Amino acid sequence: MKLQYVSLLAAISFSFAVPPLSAQWVETNGPFNPFTAGRCTVTGLASDSAGLFAATVGVYCTTDSGILWQRASAGLTTNAIESVASDGHYLFAGAAGGMGVFRSSDNGASWARVDSGFTLGDVGPFAFLDSATFFGSNGVYKSTDHGVTWSRAGLSNYGVYALAVKGTELFAGTYDSVYRSTDQGLSWTGLNMDLYGYQIPYFGKPALAVSGQNIFAGSPLGVHLSTDDGNTWSVVVNSYR
Repeated sequence: MKLQYVSLLAAISFSFAVPPLSAQWVETNGPFNPFTAGRCTVTGLASDSAGLFAATVGVYCTTDSGILWQRASAGLTTNAIESVASDGHYLFAGAAGGMGVFRSSDNGASWARVDSGFTLGDVGPFAFLDSATFFGSNGVYKSTDHGVTWSRAGLSNYGVYALAVKGTELFAGTYDSVYRSTDQGLSWTGLNMDLYGYQIPYFGKPALAVSGQNIFAGSPLGVHLSTDDGNTWSVVVNSYR
């Protein structure tokens, strides 16, 4: 299953797809912070056949489109969850502050840490390409056994905050550029992102999304589009206009 990732870019892309005034959002009933009773800040979403999962103060799950949320955090050793993803067989959760990567084989009923002891920063995006699982942190990490073991897959000198898959290509977003790998992380090529005088994302965490042959890169500066695998880019939303 493709990575489900919620970001500024997702909201902007949605505005392109739906005519003005026809897009409507309905507030869901939670999830709520179990320690303050206030609403949680949700930093990631993932869906699979078991329901919709939210990364927040732990992991929460809803099976009725957000009417009821159940906490699904047993086994997590931290409540600071940055991201959640599903490959169709397992759920993965990434934690903030170097607290690691967790995996669930029972739809979030229990979790186990599976990051092989690496020293990590915040664990943000996950991506799935063929039989491999990737996540971004201080570099890119790869597993070929559904998260049992992991190895480094390049960009170790960068914080990687976004991942996207297009065909057999893997794209990674850092604070200052977007990179492309055609060999599952064995090597990376930096893409030319010097548009209208700025390196995107320049500041703030980037977002990446693929739609057909199009690749979108989003940041607080706006949204850029590539139709040729990242070789050239054009501005489709300029936040400063």
